[in-house]
Amino acid sequence: MDMLRRDNAENLKNVRQHYVARVEGNTQKKNALHRQRASDAQRHFA
Repeated sequence: MDMLRRDNAENLKNVRQHYVARVEGNTQKKNALHRQRASDAQRHFA
């Protein structure tokens, strides 16, 4: 039972790390897209 609980905690930690990494990756992608759009807009209006 103790072994199972430890495995479960380890699994939860991995899932959380994976989720955080995915969210951070998405945030970076959105920021990059936003920067790209902003520079496009500057070129367009300049």
